[in-house]
Amino acid sequence: MFRMLPCRMMHSLKICVIMPFVFAVLGLILTDARADVGNAIKVIKAADGGQVDQAKLSACWQELVDSDDDSCLFQMLVAMNHTGPVASNWIASAIDALVERLKAKDAMYGAEDIEPMITDQCTLDGEAKFLAYEMLADIDPERAAEILPDMLYDNSLPLRRLAVEQLADRGRALVDTSPDEARKLIQKAFDAARDFDQIKQLVADLTPLGVEVDMTRKMGIVRRWKLIAPFDDTDRKGFATAYPPEIENAAGAIDYTVAHQGKEGPIRWFDHTTDPKKGLGRVDLNQIQGKSNSVTGYAATEFISPVEGPAQIRIQSFNALKVWIGGKQAASIDVYHSGSQFDQHVIPIKLVKGKNVILVKLCQNDQPQGWAQQWHFSLRVCDEQGGAILSTDRP
Repeated sequence: MFRMLPCRMMHSLKICVIMPFVFAVLGLILTDARADVGNAIKVIKAADGGQVDQAKLSACWQELVDSDDDSCLFQMLVAMNHTGPVASNWIASAIDALVERLKAKDAMYGAEDIEPMITDQCTLDGEAKFLAYEMLADIDPERAAEILPDMLYDNSLPLRRLAVEQLADRGRALVDTSPDEARKLIQKAFDAARDFDQIKQLVADLTPLGVEVDMTRKMGIVRRWKLIAPFDDTDRKGFATAYPPEIENAAGAIDYTVAHQGKEGPIRWFDHTTDPKKGLGRVDLNQIQGKSNSVTGYAATEFISPVEGPAQIRIQSFNALKVWIGGKQAASIDVYHSGSQFDQHVIPIKLVKGKNVILVKLCQNDQPQGWAQQWHFSLRVCDEQGGAILSTDRP
């Protein structure tokens, strides 16, 4: 985006002859500058494949920071779309350094240059759009606040979070004077929210206003399962052992009617539905089966998807686990007792419209400590922004 000063009136034929040549040369310089920026970005984007050494990355980073090409900043922002974490960090830090350099020489872009990059839903994604918004907020805080309501369902989660918080604050300010309007605004913020900590706060805001929230529904947590356990996990061998449920699953259909030989005798599948008011959809095999060590369990559900396309399974558990969908393995995490925070494991999947069989394998080891006894999981299905996708047969 090269901005030129207004042309002055030319007073001589000599100027008229020289000027086209000057502009032609200037155009070549700008073309070369853009090519240099593009090449530097290309090198940095290859960093996620481990194909670039540190010295070359640093040189390209410095080239971006020192660039006098007016389009450099925007090229870098666009380059962050669909970029891996390593390259994204390099480009983001180059953007920060370039912005500081432009500010120091009073050559920073204007709000009219930055705002279209934010309001256009097709130009920038996620972190890049949020960086652009931070620039706008620095240049013109009032204008940044004015456009925030339009970001309530934005593709940038950090921007969406700010918009949700702004709307919720409007509602909170009306709780004492206009509770009905407060409820309406906070409910709207809740519907748009995607970050778990923010959602929990909004639930706390809605509860005194008489709104009861089903968090398992809001988050897309699967509540209805078929369970079978315990199979053996002595010496942690169960993780690699394919017991009948996963053999049948790979063959195309699980038979829920037959008994199998478990660790201590014959075991059968049984139905289990979690309590929406307890444990946020947690399936606790210790409570269901009784406390055990060195054991493996399976959980299966038929998820009826209303849509076809990319989605995510997000699962939390203290245990080693595997996940299959549609008979294909989607995750294998051979780690015990690594914590159990919400959305601990994010697993990209592809849903088919209609029935999708989800199978989970959960292994507990033989550690005797009390903190090592947990044998549970919670699983949800969502889109790539964390918005719930609900099975169509859910009540």
